[in-house]
Amino acid sequence: MNLVTGGGGYLGSHLSRALLARGERVRVLDVQRTSLCPEEVEFVRGDVRDAGTVQGALRGVRRVFHIAFVQSLSRRPERERRAVNLGGMANLLAASETAGVERFVFASTIEIYGTRPPDPCPEDAPTDRPVGWYGRHKLQCERMLRAAC
Repeated sequence: MNLVTGGGGYLGSHLSRALLARGERVRVLDVQRTSLCPEEVEFVRGDVRDAGTVQGALRGVRRVFHIAFVQSLSRRPERERRAVNLGGMANLLAASETAGVERFVFASTIEIYGTRPPDPCPEDAPTDRPVGWYGRHKLQCERMLRAAC
């Protein structure tokens, strides 16, 4: 079983469809089921900020694809953005370890490399000037994931 957080959004729904096309079982965790979310998925309505919901969504899951994130154009308050992006990541990492998840995939952004990333951009390029709060949050999540591994 695969868990796709944010599977009701554009990227998450396409990933869910691709996994389904490969014959994989997919569970989606999202705050609402949108028209983009494939009917064939097992849908769990919930928020990555809620540790209990996250734990329940991870039952029987082998792989996590963490797509859920407050997007860069959001007007949500900083406290809420941090709670979803960083708190949600912390919940998912802790619960994934407890649940024995085999693989955790996080969707990051090139914005962690600044406004002028090298081309081509290797993963070990400098990340000392991420772009805005969105780039900083993604970079912090990458660091959390590395520490968990």
